Amino acid sequence: MISHFLKLEWKQYFRAANWQKSVFLNVLLILFALYFVVSFLIIGIGGYFILKEQFPDQDPLVLVNGFLLYAIVGDLIFRYLMQKLPVMNIKPLLTLPIKRSKIVHYILVKSSFSFFNIMGLFFYIPFSVVLILQGYDVLGVLGWLFTMVFLIQSANFFNFLINKNNTVFAGLITLLVCGYLVNYFNWFDLPGFIGTGFDFVYENPIMVVAFGALLAFLYSTNYKQLRNEVFLD
Repeated sequence: MISHFLKLEWKQYFRAANWQKSVFLNVLLILFALYFVVSFLIIGIGGYFILKEQFPDQDPLVLVNGFLLYAIVGDLIFRYLMQKLPVMNIKPLLTLPIKRSKIVHYILVKSSFSFFNIMGLFFYIPFSVVLILQGYDVLGVLGWLFTMVFLIQSANFFNFLINKNNTVFAGLITLLVCGYLVNYFNWFDLPGFIGTGFDFVYENPIMVVAFGALLAFLYSTNYKQLRNEVFLD
């Protein structure tokens, strides 16, 4: 059923009246996406060796974990400003004899494959491969990688829950600024503290189950909320 929905949307996209008029804009967007994909891919492959050269006495994975706080909060802010839940294209489906539960699952599954969720993987996957090739524990690296995947997807569903809530957005900005100031004035190594948590995940890959549970909870919460709101009006 989901594959059928995707085929219908694909046909709708290319048969739209404004497709011909916005070809140039679409090409620019594709080039923009390719630029970020290539950039993240290069950083993911070469990041380990760059960090190893610049900080020979420190573990590159520990260094990356120390910056994940900024990456996660920055990702949430970017999603808040740019990402939207793809609900408008499913309105025609509501007039058909299709269960609302299937339509809601389609919306949520489709959102999981958005550019916002895929882009980060072009860093995390190559970086993880390099770590394994450099002799890091395979289970530890896989646990760390899947944790990052689950966090990316969790951010996706969390963004839909806050639904352009200005209070939450202000809180994210405050957290990002406070984290920077606290670290800048050496009051407390907050990024390092968060990084220690990800170090713990690497050392105990079973912890990935907790992040999987977080993702399942956010998906379920989104499903229940949308299930009661998906109507033509």
